[in-house]
Amino acid sequence: MYRLSILYLLLIIRPVVSQQIWDIWQTKWDRTKLFTSLNPSAPINFVTPGTLGDANIVVDDSTVYQSIAGFGASLTDSSALLLSNLKSANTANYSTLLHYMFNSADGADAAGLNYIRIPIGASDFSAGEYSLDDTSGDTSFNSFDIDRAPSYLFSVLQDIKAINSNIKVHLVPWSPPAWMKTTGTMNGGTLQSQYVQYYPTYLLKAVQGFQSKGIQIYAISAQNEPQNSNPTYPTSTLTPAIEGQIGAALRTLLNNNGLSSVRVIGYEVEPFL
Repeated sequence: MYRLSILYLLLIIRPVVSQQIWDIWQTKWDRTKLFTSLNPSAPINFVTPGTLGDANIVVDDSTVYQSIAGFGASLTDSSALLLSNLKSANTANYSTLLHYMFNSADGADAAGLNYIRIPIGASDFSAGEYSLDDTSGDTSFNSFDIDRAPSYLFSVLQDIKAINSNIKVHLVPWSPPAWMKTTGTMNGGTLQSQYVQYYPTYLLKAVQGFQSKGIQIYAISAQNEPQNSNPTYPTSTLTPAIEGQIGAALRTLLNNNGLSSVRVIGYEVEPFL
Protein backbone atom coordinates (compact mmCIF):
# COMPACT_ATOMS: atom_id res chain seq x y z
CA MET A 1 0.00 0.00 0.00
CA TYR A 2 1.29 3.45 -0.90
CA ARG A 3 0.90 6.32 1.53
CA LEU A 4 0.82 9.80 0.11
CA SER A 5 1.21 12.66 2.54
CA ILE A 6 -0.16 15.22 0.12
CA LEU A 7 -2.11 14.83 -3.08
CA TYR A 8 -2.09 17.68 -5.53
CA LEU A 9 -4.58 18.05 -8.35
CA LEU A 10 -3.04 20.34 -10.92
CA LEU A 11 -5.39 21.99 -13.33
CA ILE A 12 -3.73 23.35 -16.47
CA ILE A 13 -6.11 25.61 -18.35
CA ARG A 14 -6.16 27.90 -21.38
CA PRO A 15 -3.40 27.92 -24.01
CA VAL A 16 -0.51 30.28 -23.34
CA VAL A 17 2.99 30.78 -24.70
CA SER A 18 4.35 28.32 -22.13
CA GLN A 19 2.39 25.85 -20.04
CA GLN A 20 1.24 27.19 -16.70
CA ILE A 21 -0.47 25.92 -13.57
CA TRP A 22 -3.30 28.23 -12.61
CA ASP A 23 -4.56 26.51 -9.51
CA ILE A 24 -3.46 23.85 -7.03
CA TRP A 25 -5.90 21.77 -5.00
CA GLN A 26 -4.58 19.99 -1.95
CA THR A 27 -5.75 17.05 0.18
CA LYS A 28 -3.65 15.90 3.12
CA TRP A 29 -3.58 12.39 4.47
CA ASP A 30 -4.48 13.61 7.97
CA ARG A 31 -7.58 15.43 6.58
CA THR A 32 -6.41 18.83 7.77
CA LYS A 33 -7.03 19.93 4.21
CA LEU A 34 -9.68 18.37 1.99
CA PHE A 35 -9.64 19.38 -1.67
CA THR A 36 -8.64 22.91 -0.71
CA SER A 37 -7.50 25.48 -3.25
CA LEU A 38 -4.11 27.00 -2.42
CA ASN A 39 -4.98 30.04 -4.55
CA PRO A 40 -1.53 30.86 -5.93
CA SER A 41 -1.16 34.61 -6.42
CA ALA A 42 0.17 34.16 -9.94
CA PRO A 43 0.34 31.31 -12.46
CA ILE A 44 3.17 28.86 -11.96
CA ASN A 45 5.31 28.47 -15.08
CA PHE A 46 6.81 25.23 -16.27
CA VAL A 47 10.54 25.76 -16.62
CA THR A 48 13.56 23.71 -17.55
CA PRO A 49 14.26 21.64 -14.42
CA GLY A 50 17.43 21.89 -12.44
CA THR A 51 18.35 19.22 -9.90
CA LEU A 52 15.38 16.93 -9.50
CA GLY A 53 13.58 17.16 -6.17
CA ASP A 54 10.47 15.77 -4.54
CA ALA A 55 8.21 18.49 -5.95
CA ASN A 56 9.41 18.53 -9.55
CA ILE A 57 6.78 17.92 -12.22
CA VAL A 58 8.35 17.16 -15.58
CA VAL A 59 6.06 17.56 -18.60
CA ASP A 60 7.20 16.84 -22.14
CA ASP A 61 4.43 18.16 -24.36
CA SER A 62 6.21 16.86 -27.47
CA THR A 63 5.39 13.27 -26.44
CA VAL A 64 1.79 12.10 -26.81
CA TYR A 65 0.50 9.05 -24.99
CA GLN A 66 -3.05 7.70 -24.87
CA SER A 67 -5.98 10.11 -24.81
CA ILE A 68 -8.04 10.36 -21.62
CA ALA A 69 -11.82 10.10 -21.87
CA GLY A 70 -12.37 11.78 -18.53
CA PHE A 71 -12.28 11.70 -14.76
CA GLY A 72 -15.09 10.70 -12.46
CA ALA A 73 -16.62 7.90 -10.39
CA SER A 74 -19.58 5.53 -10.13
CA LEU A 75 -23.02 6.91 -9.35
CA THR A 76 -24.55 4.01 -7.43
CA ASP A 77 -28.11 3.80 -6.11
CA SER A 78 -26.99 4.85 -2.64
CA SER A 79 -25.04 7.84 -4.01
CA ALA A 80 -28.01 8.93 -6.09
CA LEU A 81 -30.35 8.52 -3.11
CA LEU A 82 -28.06 10.57 -0.89
CA LEU A 83 -27.99 13.35 -3.46
CA SER A 84 -31.74 13.14 -4.03
CA ASN A 85 -32.40 13.42 -0.30
CA LEU A 86 -30.11 16.45 -0.14
CA LYS A 87 -32.09 18.01 -2.99
CA SER A 88 -35.31 17.53 -1.03
CA ALA A 89 -33.83 18.89 2.18
CA ASN A 90 -31.82 21.80 0.81
CA THR A 91 -32.00 22.57 -2.91
CA ALA A 92 -29.36 25.30 -2.69
CA ASN A 93 -26.79 23.00 -1.07
CA TYR A 94 -27.60 20.28 -3.59
CA SER A 95 -26.98 22.66 -6.47
CA THR A 96 -23.76 23.92 -4.88
CA LEU A 97 -22.47 20.38 -4.42
CA LEU A 98 -23.25 19.31 -7.99
CA HIS A 99 -21.59 22.43 -9.35
CA TYR A 100 -18.58 21.81 -7.11
CA MET A 101 -18.22 18.31 -8.55
CA PHE A 102 -19.27 18.68 -12.20
CA ASN A 103 -18.94 22.28 -13.35
CA SER A 104 -16.27 22.21 -16.05
CA ALA A 105 -16.30 25.92 -16.91
CA ASP A 106 -12.91 27.54 -17.34
CA GLY A 107 -11.80 28.91 -13.98
CA ALA A 108 -14.72 27.42 -12.04
CA ASP A 109 -14.17 26.59 -8.39
CA ALA A 110 -14.95 22.95 -9.12
CA ALA A 111 -13.53 19.51 -9.79
CA GLY A 112 -14.98 19.44 -13.30
CA LEU A 113 -15.72 15.70 -13.28
CA ASN A 114 -16.99 14.52 -16.65
CA TYR A 115 -17.24 10.71 -16.47
CA ILE A 116 -19.83 8.65 -14.57
CA ARG A 117 -20.17 4.87 -14.36
CA ILE A 118 -23.74 3.70 -13.74
CA PRO A 119 -24.52 0.17 -12.51
CA ILE A 120 -27.04 -1.77 -14.61
CA GLY A 121 -29.22 -3.15 -11.82
CA ALA A 122 -28.08 -3.59 -8.26
CA SER A 123 -24.55 -3.05 -6.99
CA ASP A 124 -22.99 -3.42 -3.55
CA PHE A 125 -24.42 0.04 -2.84
CA SER A 126 -28.09 -0.75 -3.46
CA ALA A 127 -30.88 -1.25 -0.95
CA GLY A 128 -31.75 -4.64 -2.44
CA GLU A 129 -30.95 -7.09 -5.22
CA TYR A 130 -32.57 -6.38 -8.58
CA SER A 131 -31.87 -6.50 -12.30
CA LEU A 132 -33.77 -4.86 -15.13
CA ASP A 133 -35.47 -8.18 -15.94
CA ASP A 134 -36.06 -10.54 -13.04
CA THR A 135 -38.48 -12.85 -14.89
CA SER A 136 -36.82 -16.27 -14.96
CA GLY A 137 -36.16 -17.63 -18.45
CA ASP A 138 -37.25 -14.42 -20.21
CA THR A 139 -34.73 -14.68 -23.03
CA SER A 140 -36.92 -12.43 -25.19
CA PHE A 141 -36.74 -9.82 -22.42
CA ASN A 142 -40.42 -9.01 -22.67
CA SER A 143 -40.37 -8.11 -18.98
CA PHE A 144 -37.35 -5.84 -19.27
CA ASP A 145 -38.15 -2.60 -17.46
CA ILE A 146 -35.76 0.33 -17.21
CA ASP A 147 -37.94 1.70 -14.40
CA ARG A 148 -36.74 -1.04 -12.09
CA ALA A 149 -33.84 1.34 -11.59
CA PRO A 150 -34.84 3.97 -9.00
CA SER A 151 -36.37 7.14 -10.39
CA TYR A 152 -34.02 9.33 -8.36
CA LEU A 153 -31.07 7.90 -10.31
CA PHE A 154 -32.40 9.42 -13.55
CA SER A 155 -33.35 12.66 -11.80
CA VAL A 156 -29.85 13.17 -10.41
CA LEU A 157 -28.29 12.29 -13.78
CA GLN A 158 -30.45 14.90 -15.49
CA ASP A 159 -29.40 17.51 -12.93
CA ILE A 160 -25.75 16.64 -13.52
CA LYS A 161 -26.27 16.93 -17.28
CA ALA A 162 -27.79 20.38 -16.79
CA ILE A 163 -24.51 21.47 -15.18
CA ASN A 164 -22.14 19.63 -17.51
CA SER A 165 -23.69 18.78 -20.87
CA ASN A 166 -20.49 16.96 -21.86
CA ILE A 167 -20.82 14.34 -19.12
CA LYS A 168 -19.94 10.84 -20.33
CA VAL A 169 -22.13 8.05 -19.00
CA HIS A 170 -20.71 4.53 -18.90
CA LEU A 171 -23.09 1.65 -18.12
CA VAL A 172 -21.75 -1.47 -16.41
CA PRO A 173 -23.49 -4.38 -14.66
CA TRP A 174 -22.23 -5.68 -11.33
CA SER A 175 -24.00 -8.94 -12.24
CA PRO A 176 -26.30 -10.43 -14.86
CA PRO A 177 -29.87 -11.17 -13.71
CA ALA A 178 -30.01 -13.86 -11.02
CA TRP A 179 -31.82 -16.36 -13.26
CA MET A 180 -28.88 -16.30 -15.70
CA LYS A 181 -26.34 -17.15 -13.00
CA THR A 182 -24.86 -20.41 -11.77
CA THR A 183 -25.75 -19.36 -8.22
CA GLY A 184 -29.37 -18.43 -8.93
CA THR A 185 -28.59 -15.09 -7.30
CA MET A 186 -26.80 -11.92 -8.35
CA ASN A 187 -24.31 -12.51 -5.55
CA GLY A 188 -21.25 -14.39 -6.77
CA GLY A 189 -21.05 -17.11 -9.40
CA THR A 190 -20.92 -16.62 -13.14
CA LEU A 191 -23.10 -16.46 -16.24
CA GLN A 192 -24.48 -19.84 -17.29
CA SER A 193 -23.24 -20.91 -20.72
CA GLN A 194 -26.75 -21.25 -22.20
CA TYR A 195 -27.40 -17.56 -21.58
CA VAL A 196 -24.24 -16.15 -23.16
CA GLN A 197 -26.03 -15.72 -26.50
CA TYR A 198 -28.87 -13.75 -24.87
CA TYR A 199 -26.94 -11.54 -22.51
CA PRO A 200 -25.84 -9.02 -25.18
CA THR A 201 -29.51 -8.26 -25.88
CA TYR A 202 -30.03 -7.48 -22.18
CA LEU A 203 -27.13 -5.02 -22.35
CA LEU A 204 -28.47 -3.45 -25.56
CA LYS A 205 -31.84 -2.90 -23.92
CA ALA A 206 -30.12 -1.22 -20.99
CA VAL A 207 -28.53 1.30 -23.36
CA GLN A 208 -31.86 1.85 -25.10
CA GLY A 209 -33.61 2.21 -21.75
CA PHE A 210 -31.27 4.89 -20.47
CA GLN A 211 -31.43 6.75 -23.76
CA SER A 212 -35.24 6.68 -23.56
CA LYS A 213 -34.79 8.65 -20.32
CA GLY A 214 -32.76 11.29 -22.14
CA ILE A 215 -29.40 9.93 -20.94
CA GLN A 216 -26.98 9.57 -23.85
CA ILE A 217 -24.63 6.66 -23.31
CA TYR A 218 -20.92 7.02 -24.01
CA ALA A 219 -19.86 3.44 -23.26
CA ILE A 220 -20.95 0.10 -21.87
CA SER A 221 -19.11 -2.85 -20.33
CA ALA A 222 -20.15 -6.48 -20.05
CA GLN A 223 -19.11 -6.88 -16.41
CA ASN A 224 -17.69 -4.91 -13.51
CA GLU A 225 -14.60 -6.56 -11.99
CA PRO A 226 -15.00 -9.85 -13.90
CA GLN A 227 -12.52 -11.72 -11.69
CA ASN A 228 -14.52 -11.02 -8.53
CA SER A 229 -17.07 -13.53 -7.20
CA ASN A 230 -18.34 -12.44 -3.81
CA PRO A 231 -21.35 -14.19 -2.25
CA THR A 232 -22.32 -11.15 -0.18
CA TYR A 233 -23.16 -8.63 -2.92
CA PRO A 234 -23.80 -8.49 -6.70
CA THR A 235 -20.73 -9.82 -8.50
CA SER A 236 -20.00 -12.22 -11.32
CA THR A 237 -16.93 -13.69 -12.95
CA LEU A 238 -16.46 -13.73 -16.72
CA THR A 239 -13.49 -15.16 -18.56
CA PRO A 240 -11.82 -12.98 -21.20
CA ALA A 241 -13.04 -15.38 -23.90
CA ILE A 242 -16.68 -15.18 -22.80
CA GLU A 243 -16.54 -11.43 -22.33
CA GLY A 244 -15.01 -11.12 -25.80
CA GLN A 245 -17.87 -13.17 -27.22
CA ILE A 246 -20.42 -10.98 -25.44
CA GLY A 247 -18.66 -7.79 -26.53
CA ALA A 248 -18.51 -8.80 -30.19
CA ALA A 249 -22.21 -9.67 -30.24
CA LEU A 250 -23.08 -6.46 -28.39
CA ARG A 251 -21.07 -4.40 -30.86
CA THR A 252 -23.14 -5.80 -33.71
CA LEU A 253 -26.41 -5.20 -31.88
CA LEU A 254 -25.48 -1.60 -31.09
CA ASN A 255 -24.47 -0.93 -34.69
CA ASN A 256 -27.68 -2.47 -36.02
CA ASN A 257 -29.81 -0.33 -33.70
CA GLY A 258 -28.39 3.09 -34.50
CA LEU A 259 -25.98 3.09 -31.55
CA SER A 260 -22.63 2.78 -33.31
CA SER A 261 -21.23 5.70 -31.29
CA VAL A 262 -21.55 3.75 -28.02
CA ARG A 263 -18.20 2.28 -27.07
CA VAL A 264 -17.84 -1.27 -25.75
CA ILE A 265 -15.26 -1.38 -22.95
CA GLY A 266 -13.59 -4.71 -22.24
CA TYR A 267 -12.44 -6.46 -19.11
CA GLU A 268 -12.50 -3.88 -16.33
CA VAL A 269 -10.32 -5.79 -13.89
CA GLU A 270 -9.43 -4.59 -10.41
CA PRO A 271 -6.80 -6.65 -8.60
CA PHE A 272 -8.03 -8.43 -5.49
CA LEU A 273 -5.15 -9.18 -3.18
